[in-house]
Amino acid sequence: MSEERFRKIIEEVGISIWEEDFSHVKMLVDALAAEGVRDFRRYFAEHPDVVERAIGLVRVLDVNPASVRMFGAISRDELLQSLHQIFLPETRQVFLEELVSIAEQQRFLESETVLKTLRGDRLHVLFTITFPSPDQSFDRIVVTLTDITKRKRAEEALRESEERYRSLTAAITSIVWTTDAKGRFVTPQPGWTAYTGQSWEQLREFGWNEATHPDDRETIQRVWNAACISETSFEFSGRLWHASSHAYRHVEARGVPIRNADGTVREWIGKCLDVEDRTQAEKALQESEHRFSKFMQHLPGLAWIKNLQGQYVYANEAAELVFQTPRERLYGRTDEEIFPQDVADRFKENDREALINETGVQVVETLKHQDGVLHHSIVSKFPILGADGRPVLIGGIAIDMTARKQAEQLLLESESEARRLLALNQTIMMNMGEGLYTLDSQGLVTYVNPEAERLLGWKSEELLGRSMHQVAHYKYLDGSPFPLEECPGFQVFHNGKVLRNFEDTFIRKDGSFFPISYSSSPLRDHNGQIVGVVIVFQDITERKQAEAELRRWKDEL
Repeated sequence: MSEERFRKIIEEVGISIWEEDFSHVKMLVDALAAEGVRDFRRYFAEHPDVVERAIGLVRVLDVNPASVRMFGAISRDELLQSLHQIFLPETRQVFLEELVSIAEQQRFLESETVLKTLRGDRLHVLFTITFPSPDQSFDRIVVTLTDITKRKRAEEALRESEERYRSLTAAITSIVWTTDAKGRFVTPQPGWTAYTGQSWEQLREFGWNEATHPDDRETIQRVWNAACISETSFEFSGRLWHASSHAYRHVEARGVPIRNADGTVREWIGKCLDVEDRTQAEKALQESEHRFSKFMQHLPGLAWIKNLQGQYVYANEAAELVFQTPRERLYGRTDEEIFPQDVADRFKENDREALINETGVQVVETLKHQDGVLHHSIVSKFPILGADGRPVLIGGIAIDMTARKQAEQLLLESESEARRLLALNQTIMMNMGEGLYTLDSQGLVTYVNPEAERLLGWKSEELLGRSMHQVAHYKYLDGSPFPLEECPGFQVFHNGKVLRNFEDTFIRKDGSFFPISYSSSPLRDHNGQIVGVVIVFQDITERKQAEAELRRWKDEL
């Protein structure tokens, strides 16, 4: 695409696009790294002055007409002055994540945030930014902003509507009633009539029982008669007709006798409380817990949940087996009570990091399994938040990567004998659980193992001699082109560095996308020259689904 055509598209597109120079920001981050800063998120959180300084270092080069309209500017020049004029306190947190992305060499960041127009109006936006690789220039960074203010207002209106509904429901779902000593309605009951729709003629005497569910009437009448005979307080649960919703709703009823001076019962007074919403919520929670339990038992990995004291409150069967501790002994115990001290200390430290980081952490943890072998697992640990937004639990998912770690180590140790390695390990590559393919010095496919064929949907003979990037990696999820020169795995040809455990997306033959984690390593000849690349990848769909299910379960709690 020509520069002129690209510029024309930018000018006409309906979303806000900013071209910004991050060169000085990159220099600042590199300088901090040289000074020994390692935990950049914590550093920037503790040094807001550095964040403010970094904001001032960003130079806005250009904006498109959509940006001028979105921010109420008269001309582009008004928006080229400083980011401070459109930033709010909430915006600083997202900018902090930009700085962390640069420090951690992340290529892409997307988030929702709030900005302000030049007129001072709050503007909710979906923000995206793409960074170049660390060895490239940061002088032309593209930022896109999509206005989601209407959506946010709609969500707020819905929330307010739901609150009004709950308030209205609470006001109409408590019924106070009175009867004579024999349990008959002898005076009009406005609350009962408002709830059930029964007229006074319909509910008088024992007509009130006609408003109860047919399946509950016999039980309710028996409980009521027993209370009248024993002259003692009673409670029962059942279903009562609700006129407004044209349905039976669950209620809890309680009645107490009012006595004369001589101790005889003069009348009964009681209340029916609508508990339909609570009943449905409890039912939904039970169903959710059942689905969660079934899902976790079939997860091809370990899953567990701890409370903030580090005690286990849930573990699937795989975790129970690897921890070599039955669940009745595991629940309520901490890592120190189960594992060697050095292992427990490492697990606890990773738990603390997960609580500090809102999005959790992904680490490699080692543990001797029941087979007596030390296994390496990729472990995702993340906070589970309560209704107030604060962490109440810590979730964990572990996928055993021992075989993959062994394969990567074998590749790293054998770079100088790459061709001989490929020949000697043909059987391993044919049967390994990860997809594997090799490229020659031109980036063309020279070998594809069966697992790669299965994951991609292509036969080996269809891929040999073709560019794998053009087959399975040629566009982003939104359909936009993915240039070969931006592919992290292809950079190995140029920098000769091993890329490990990089998460990305591949495209199957049928055009569908699937998430993968891959490693890319150079193949060298006896002179040390790069003659190709080997890529090992695996489908991480199940891991992503498991993480989402854990969070969804937390939300339903």
